[in-house]
Amino acid sequence: MTKKQSKPIVSSLSTLAMTAEDADDVRFRRDQIVRAKRQPNTSGAAAATPATKTPAAAPTTQAKRKDRSRKNTKNSKNSKNSKNSKANKGTSTSTATLPAVLSCGVWLVQRVPFPAVLALLRHDGSPDLPKGHVKRGESDVAAALRELTEETGIPARSVRLDETFAFESTYRTRSKRTGLPVIKTVRLFLGEVDGPAKVTVSDHGDYAWLRLDDDDEALEQDLLGNPTFLGALRAWRSHEALMNQPLPRSASPRSAPPSSRPATQERP
Repeated sequence: MTKKQSKPIVSSLSTLAMTAEDADDVRFRRDQIVRAKRQPNTSGAAAATPATKTPAAAPTTQAKRKDRSRKNTKNSKNSKNSKNSKANKGTSTSTATLPAVLSCGVWLVQRVPFPAVLALLRHDGSPDLPKGHVKRGESDVAAALRELTEETGIPARSVRLDETFAFESTYRTRSKRTGLPVIKTVRLFLGEVDGPAKVTVSDHGDYAWLRLDDDDEALEQDLLGNPTFLGALRAWRSHEALMNQPLPRSASPRSAPPSSRPATQERP
């Protein structure tokens, strides 16, 4: 019975011994692998491959649209700023470089048959005053009387000038001769003629005597589009009040021609 049990005991010890040897071998190989990994590679056989850059992803359609929109907005702003700077530069120097033009005329008044001022009517019906450019070597008063005679046929010797009155208006307009912008100054002198005066127009379509015997607000409304004429009218009324020369009221009925209150428009 004892002999039968000895064989399995020896077999079990041999199996245990083999298992321990295998475990040592596994540990040895593992240690070798670990040491190999820790040691630097000095052989140079296996060179590290250089890292390659990953290409950037292509922009999407929406991103392209946003980028294009930002560029367009920037270009638009730059264009506007450039235009504004040019416009500001032009306006800052345009007035200083524009040629100056002087025009002299007469605010002509007659008191018979009723107090009135002479208005020359353009072909469109708008009122104008007898005036014109000053020639070289000519005085302002001489130019005003010459233009009055040329445009109305009234001789200068029949006009009595009041040296205490003078009206001046300056504005920007275009020259009749060249069509270019100019700074024009209109200078008017007060003249009086015995009425009824005979008028013969040359450059204008017609004429009218605008009544001045009362504060006609309707006349001022008609002259709103002609600042020079309206300003001269108000200046003359102030002058009359200052000189204490009230206008006589006419006994005759108001019979101003229909064209005495035309539509007004400032002209050069």
